[in-house]
Amino acid sequence: MRECLELHFATARGRLKLFGGMAAVVALVPAAFIGFYVGTFGAFVACAILFSFLTAAMPLAVYYAEIHRVRKLQRRFEGNHRVVASVVHLRLSINGSASERATVQLNTGEQIGLILPAEQITRLCEAYAPR
Repeated sequence: MRECLELHFATARGRLKLFGGMAAVVALVPAAFIGFYVGTFGAFVACAILFSFLTAAMPLAVYYAEIHRVRKLQRRFEGNHRVVASVVHLRLSINGSASERATVQLNTGEQIGLILPAEQITRLCEAYAPR
């Protein structure tokens, strides 16, 4: 489980960087257009600040969903290995894009999704089969 969580964190950090870059592009490109249209640098700066606040939720949502909740699971798992009730392999297809996730069901009823390769998901499912 520990190596699977570390693998998930590596993938999640990549997604966090991706969404942070996307938020910067979504904030700065319209601000540049508005600054160019108005013709002043001050308009660009004001719009960049405003749009940065509006797009800040994108990387924060990724951080909460992919890193914060899984770190919480990691701390619980290190304290008590019986906190994990089961692991289920989910195969998703959204708009033609296939994805696989491991959903960890805790004894408290909470579910946490992990981004892992298929062989790691299979190993986790075998180790924590649903009862």
